[in-house]
Amino acid sequence: MPQDVTGRLNSRQSLLPFWLFLCVTSVFLSHREIVAHIPSVGIFLPAPATTESSLIRTSTAGNTKRSPLVPLSRATGNQVTLLMAATTTSEQSSSALQNFQARCEHAGVIVCQGFDAASAFVQPVWPNTGFYYKKECPTWPTPCVQQDMDVSFSGTSSARWDIYGNTGENFEANWVQNFGQTFGRNSTFYVQYAFRADPNWVSIDWTKTGPNGGNTAPKLSIFHNHNSTCAAEEITIHDHNSWTIPTGYSDCGNKQFIAKLDGVTYTSTGEFLLQQGFTAPAPFTGEKCQWKDDRPTGTCFRIQPNTWYTLYFKVHVGDWGQPSSSLEAWFAPQGQSMRKFINVMGYTLNQDKDSVGFDTLTLTQYMTGKQSSVAHPTAHVWYDELIVSTQSIQAPAGPTP
Repeated sequence: MPQDVTGRLNSRQSLLPFWLFLCVTSVFLSHREIVAHIPSVGIFLPAPATTESSLIRTSTAGNTKRSPLVPLSRATGNQVTLLMAATTTSEQSSSALQNFQARCEHAGVIVCQGFDAASAFVQPVWPNTGFYYKKECPTWPTPCVQQDMDVSFSGTSSARWDIYGNTGENFEANWVQNFGQTFGRNSTFYVQYAFRADPNWVSIDWTKTGPNGGNTAPKLSIFHNHNSTCAAEEITIHDHNSWTIPTGYSDCGNKQFIAKLDGVTYTSTGEFLLQQGFTAPAPFTGEKCQWKDDRPTGTCFRIQPNTWYTLYFKVHVGDWGQPSSSLEAWFAPQGQSMRKFINVMGYTLNQDKDSVGFDTLTLTQYMTGKQSSVAHPTAHVWYDELIVSTQSIQAPAGPTP
């Protein structure tokens, strides 16, 4: 029986040629509980078909848009400029896709998912990789996760979560990704994915959609064993306290990836840093985000609206039950170099009974305690360019940590 994401937590090709005489054609401290649940069966309903020959596709900063074709014979000066801009941005789009494909071809890559194929949005049979949709979605049978052909980091599309008001903890869907191998004692794996949030997701105080003091806020991803997402063998990245500050925890929320003020050593007491990275050498020198006076202070990585980020993680599993594991993470706005925001060493990861290690990843917007009685504007997030590897993954831009 599948384990779905449930619990309680306190704390995105083509290079379009341009010819002068031809028309052109042209994406935090808590306890949680896991509940066994058979995922709802969902059907992907694609967007209405469009005629590509009647469209020019332009792509700026990873945001692909369609606009009507304007024949050159009838184009004004402004329209010719627009068409030339379309050629430039389509070249950028092609370059982004080639960049992603090149990263996927590097040694060690075991998962490469660009969310460009419609088949990726068809619900599989458990426990296979894919989207597991929720019938509680207000627009059902149209799922609350869609293939977005207009917004992507690269390629033709991305996966968009539609988070409606008056919905519960997880009314959208989860992307469950099997690794095909297990990372246990004394092993290391790497994960990279692109993430984007709209202004509503960033501005909504999600804690007000749940019980007072419950730290209701979105999770972004969970690395885990296929048996459970809420377990000792778990690394969850979430928007802590709805501050748009990504942090991590494990062990069903009982342990946080926080460090002493040295920015390196794990601690569970005293003063601590929510985010770390300032000790990393240039150009990766990152954050020094301290929990002080009941709020984050200092330099903190905060997710900005309508901005694509690449999030990159290095997970080292040491000896189970010993302070020999670590989590490192970097972020990069699209086109920029990586900066470190998690740097926790000497961390203890415990092993679950009948589980030998990490073998699954879940992309989710699960919000523990979110109440369907609370209204809020519809929010959207996007995921793209998911890569899992046994070796370091190249950065989309700049040097690789």
